[in-house]
Amino acid sequence: MRTLYKIIFILIFLPNSILVGQTELEWKDFTNITFITATNETGYAFMKPIFQDKIMKLEGKEVQLTGYMIPLDVDGRQYVISAYPNASCFFCGAAGKESVVEVQLKSFDKRYEVDEIVTLKGKLILSDGEMGLCYSLIDAEQVK
Repeated sequence: MRTLYKIIFILIFLPNSILVGQTELEWKDFTNITFITATNETGYAFMKPIFQDKIMKLEGKEVQLTGYMIPLDVDGRQYVISAYPNASCFFCGAAGKESVVEVQLKSFDKRYEVDEIVTLKGKLILSDGEMGLCYSLIDAEQVK
């Protein structure tokens, strides 16, 4: 009987991320970022992100994120997930690049509509921002 109580205790009090294997992130975790102006070797200036510790510790780990899917091509192979709908997203000038995450899908068996709200899980990759966005979610798949 004690073993049963221990199991119940563990299931109730352990964080969800330990039990399911990924950390569920909120958009405030991504937008809590600062930028500095940096220059690459060719003299090109760009806004380099300075990530908070919470995000840095999750690089390369599986995370979960809910947001608006925005297709970037007509084939349905390139997407970003955004904190905001398409009309208010980074690409329209209404938000910063920290409010979108590049999505590299594990498979292409589903096409997502513009502004379809989904929860994805995948491996979080951080970028220096020189070539575009700050975040990528690779091997991403929809959480059912």
